[in-house]
Amino acid sequence: MNEPTTKKRGFLCRWTGRLLKTAFVLIIVAIPAVYFGAPCLAKTNWAKGKAEAALTRLTGSPAHIDSMTMSWKTGFTVSNVRMDAINRGRLEITPTIKTLRFAPQAKTMCSSHKVGLTLVEPTIAIRERSEEVATPAPACAGKNDCCASKGVHIENLVIENGTVTYDCDAFNQPVTLKNLALRAEVQVRNGRVNIELKQMTGRLNDGLVTASGLFSIEPGTAKGSVNLEATDVTANDVLARVMKYLAPIFETAAQGEVKGKVNLKLTAEGKGENAGAMIRAAKGQALLVFNGLVTDTRLMGAISARFQNPSLAGAPFDAVRANVVIADGAFLHQNTVASTPAGSISINGTVDRNDLNLLVRMDPNIFGGRDSEALRMLAEQGGLRVRGTMSQPIVE
Repeated sequence: MNEPTTKKRGFLCRWTGRLLKTAFVLIIVAIPAVYFGAPCLAKTNWAKGKAEAALTRLTGSPAHIDSMTMSWKTGFTVSNVRMDAINRGRLEITPTIKTLRFAPQAKTMCSSHKVGLTLVEPTIAIRERSEEVATPAPACAGKNDCCASKGVHIENLVIENGTVTYDCDAFNQPVTLKNLALRAEVQVRNGRVNIELKQMTGRLNDGLVTASGLFSIEPGTAKGSVNLEATDVTANDVLARVMKYLAPIFETAAQGEVKGKVNLKLTAEGKGENAGAMIRAAKGQALLVFNGLVTDTRLMGAISARFQNPSLAGAPFDAVRANVVIADGAFLHQNTVASTPAGSISINGTVDRNDLNLLVRMDPNIFGGRDSEALRMLAEQGGLRVRGTMSQPIVE
């Protein structure tokens, strides 16, 4: 639904791998403690320093840990994991974790690294700047790294009460995901990543979001599936940008705004040679329902310019119902309806990152009885043909 570039997709894949390795790296510190049968070793500054150094090496940003303890019954507990801001291109990422608990299985620690991992109150603050900052990439673990060579299997990954915020210089409102609860199974081995998202819930901009899915990356192949539902989520500029392919009416001019409540159901699956190809090949369907206010849309601006009717450009929309089929990187609209006080419009056709191919039907009342050419085209063609792009639609 967004517009990721190839560079950004590559970064996200690398960053996902590094976050996984960051979560697992404390296991490296656990191994000598188990071998020497000394839980008290985990409390020492030596162990803490080793963990901090490993986290710093993997993320490229100084890491800090308040304390680390171990018991044979509950495993390892790390308190207050903090990292300085991590700069990657236009993104500044600041992660913290109040408590990290993991329980390696002693009998398999030196073979498969099978563990349970719980993150309590993790917080990730993401800020997108208007300009890219050049930063060196963090050093990746080598082939001799314990986790990289033998793999890690997290049978039960748990996140309790997590928070993720996303802010951007171009928008005046952040996106905030609170009360994040997650259960998943994760396996990483020899360049392969397999994730089963069993259940995820959270509060996104005051609304409820739930999701589940599967994700697998192997050399030359990536595949995944997702089921997502959002209820009563407060829309803002950032969410509108993400969802504009599901609701083209969300593409507004600089002075426009989107505010209201969004409900969304989405299912999708895809397969490709890498994560980017998988996303482009995704197939699925979505139903989006919006109630609120949308002003100064680019679509109505194009219709206004085509028929030289300035009153159309600012036409406000108070409701949207979008029925969308996702296939081959395009979004097929099947009678998506958007309402104004004067009448409604319906949208049929395809939207993708590069092109529009739409037939827009409009209630004649929206024209206020004027624009005979527009009314003639509506009668003869059954609607207005719209081409161009999301940011520059053209009415033929």
